[in-house]
Amino acid sequence: MKIQEAADRLKMTKRAIKYYEEKGLLKPKRSVNGYREYDEEDIECLAQIVFLRRLGLSLDEIKMFLDGNDRVLEDVLARQEQAMQEESRCMEALCRFMQTKNRKEGEQLLSASSMLEAIETLLPGEWGKYLSSHFAPFLKEPLHTEEQKQAMERILRYCDDHPLKLPWYYRFFISPVQESRTAEEMIAQWEMDEETYQKRKVDWEKAIRFKMGIWRFHPVYIMQRRMQRQMQDSGYNAIVIENMKIVSPSYARYKKNLDAVNERFMREMGVYYDHHFNLKKQKASR
Repeated sequence: MKIQEAADRLKMTKRAIKYYEEKGLLKPKRSVNGYREYDEEDIECLAQIVFLRRLGLSLDEIKMFLDGNDRVLEDVLARQEQAMQEESRCMEALCRFMQTKNRKEGEQLLSASSMLEAIETLLPGEWGKYLSSHFAPFLKEPLHTEEQKQAMERILRYCDDHPLKLPWYYRFFISPVQESRTAEEMIAQWEMDEETYQKRKVDWEKAIRFKMGIWRFHPVYIMQRRMQRQMQDSGYNAIVIENMKIVSPSYARYKKNLDAVNERFMREMGVYYDHHFNLKKQKASR
C-alpha cells in the first residue's frame, strides 16, 4: 500500500511516517517507479512505534528495541518507577506538612531526593547552572544508598570550597537544564558499532585539524583551555567526576563508553592533550 493508505489506516500523518523513516525506525520497500510500498510488517512496526512513544520511550530507545534490545524496556520501566516513587514521596511530604506544619517530618520523607534537587537547592548560582548544564540527563536518579549520599556530599563540599568563575562566553551558553536527551540516549550515543565509528571518525579528524590549526589562537578556545586546566588543578576531575560516577550509575556507564571511544580515536590519530589542554602530536617512535 502507498503512504497515504498507511497513514489513513493508522490515523497518522504522512509527515510522521516519513519522519520515522528518516530516523531509521522504518525501511519500507520501494516500487520500480520509486514510490514507497508498505506491507503488513511495516504497518505493525509503525503501530509499535506510536505505542512505544505513548509509553514514554525516546526515538533512540525505540530504535534499540526494534533492533532487538529488549533490555531498553526494563530501563524505561525502572526510570518511570523511580519517577513515580519520587512523585509519591513529594505528595506524601506535602500532605504531612499540610497536616502538621512540621518541616522536619517532611524533610525525612524527601531524604532520597535526586541529585538535581540537591544541586538546585544547595548550589544556586554558577555551580548549579554549570553542573545542571553538563550532567542534566544523569541528575534525575534518586539517591538511594548511603554511598551515593556521601558522594553527593563530597561534590557539594568541593563546589562550596571552590567558587566557580565562568569565562564570559560561558554565560551565553549555560542556562537552566535544557538537555532533552535521556541518560539512555546519551549512553547509546557512544555504544557504536565499527561502521558508525568509522563514519564519525571522519568528522572528528576534521575537528582535530581545526583545533590544532588557526582555532588554537582564538580567544574563546584559549579561555576554554585555561578553564579546563584550572578545574583540573583544583581537583574537579578527581572529586566531581569520580563522585558523579558513584551518584549516577548511568553516568558511570556513559563515561566508560565515552572514554573508550576517545582513547581509541586519540591513539589512532596520534594526538594527546598536554597539561595545558593543548592538542599535541605524538612523537614518532624510533
